[in-house]
Amino acid sequence: MKPVLSFGRIMLGLAYVVYGYLHFAHTAADAAMVPQGVGRPVVWVILIGICWWAVALSFFTNILTRLSGVLASVLLFFVLFFAILPDFHGVSSWLSMASVLGLIGGALQVLSLLHIRRRLR
Repeated sequence: MKPVLSFGRIMLGLAYVVYGYLHFAHTAADAAMVPQGVGRPVVWVILIGICWWAVALSFFTNILTRLSGVLASVLLFFVLFFAILPDFHGVSSWLSMASVLGLIGGALQVLSLLHIRRRLR
């Protein structure tokens, strides 16, 4: 069971690597989705890209995985409510919402499995 759990954690980490890369590759497009009142949208996009890579590194190394999973879930809820839902239209919005919900669920699943594994020791 342990190799399966590790494989799932690594696969979720790869998804965060891709999300981080996309923040750097499409900075201008992502900056357009930052709410107006926040200020300096490009800085926020780069900062969030770095956060995604930090979460991926945490999931790969299994260091501070619970903390990074919680923080990633919170950040994804902010992305959902402040970037995706305000400009919701068409199939791409449904796909964005589904992928964000899947990442939230995956991060929370990793948290619960780590908690269960620690209780069994």
